[in-house]
Amino acid sequence: MMATTVYIPAADPAVRRSGIGSSDAATVAGLNRWKTPLDLYLEKRGLVEPEPASEAAEWGTILEPTILREFARRNGLCVVGRAHDGTTVMFMADGTLGMYVPTAAERFLGTLRHPDHPWLMCHLAGVALSADGV
Repeated sequence: MMATTVYIPAADPAVRRSGIGSSDAATVAGLNRWKTPLDLYLEKRGLVEPEPASEAAEWGTILEPTILREFARRNGLCVVGRAHDGTTVMFMADGTLGMYVPTAAERFLGTLRHPDHPWLMCHLAGVALSADGV
């Protein structure tokens, strides 16, 4: 089954509250030592404020474009992702930035929801393409 795309920023708190994403999976399974399933439920219902992003999460966001660029170079692929300013870019297999971003790949960078279970969602950091960008 293909996921459907909703063009809403992942950082929007209303989007985060509207479903269960990959960042929530360990908590739902009871495997997160910092948050309980009850904590997550209360956040999703808007009954408590979500915890601010951790230092590690902030650095992950800051380094994401660099990691995508290096992944593309090391694996000989083109990767569509977001630059530091949030614009959509294509990281080329040679480590440079591409001028053209395929619309088909760009649409997967929004909030993706399962067609039968709209509460099940994800936010991709990047989409890998072949070395020639197809």
